[in-house]
Amino acid sequence: GKDIMRFTRYDVIDDLEVSRALVDAVKEWAVSKNIYSLMGPIGFTDIDAQGLLIEGFEEMDLSITLYNYDYYPKHLEALGFVKDADWVEYQIAIPKDLDPRIGRISDLVQKRYGFRRIKVTRKELPDYAREAFKVINEAFAKLYGTVPLTETIIEGAIKEYIPLVALDFVIIIVDKEDKVVGFGLLVPSLAQAFKKSKGKLLPFGIFRMLKALKTYDILEMYFIAVKPEYQNMGVNAVIMAEAIKEGIRHNVKFAETGPELELNNAVQDQWKTFDAR
Repeated sequence: GKDIMRFTRYDVIDDLEVSRALVDAVKEWAVSKNIYSLMGPIGFTDIDAQGLLIEGFEEMDLSITLYNYDYYPKHLEALGFVKDADWVEYQIAIPKDLDPRIGRISDLVQKRYGFRRIKVTRKELPDYAREAFKVINEAFAKLYGTVPLTETIIEGAIKEYIPLVALDFVIIIVDKEDKVVGFGLLVPSLAQAFKKSKGKLLPFGIFRMLKALKTYDILEMYFIAVKPEYQNMGVNAVIMAEAIKEGIRHNVKFAETGPELELNNAVQDQWKTFDAR
């Protein structure tokens, strides 16, 4: 509902005049639509990678996030852009044992409200994934820059993600009527495999990717979402407890979050009880 032109897929050599030419072209198009504000880099939806890396250039990024050189933000700032929002990412050490407090909260919530985790087959997963994406649409509706996911985008995401999914790390929480109330998706990290293959699937990239899906010690958190009306009922604790149990069982060392809004304290407070950076 705002008159802002979004731009995405910003890639450039280290030459400010090239960036200026790109931005000027976007400005020209925006003005032709009577729009006088630019925002970016930000994609069409929350499934697209968003923002620019401004710290941590020495870190391995996630396979779902963007990496860029340090001159990218310098170019945009020189052209008059200012910070609108920051995201942060966390690396969380998987403990050797489940924190008893988290376990107790999870057990209590399930007993009190009738929530439970269900495990699904790969054949069943698409139907539950459609329900999960509806939850994501509701849960993320008020977050920065969010655009509702259409049926076409959801179907495309299901086709893209299902081959990458390890079923043990699909955490689906349902209520007494078997309706999805919360959803967590963690995926074995493909970052190293993509790096070794320089982003190419052929000729050997596909084999590196398949190996990474079977032998891993780092997980990437793709989504955690809870229906708004259930967000103060401990569903997150159930998702966390189940994810930690699976991480311990699979000898995972770390879980890495996707970008979280800097001011989203409700999400970041979850990591305070963990060894996290």
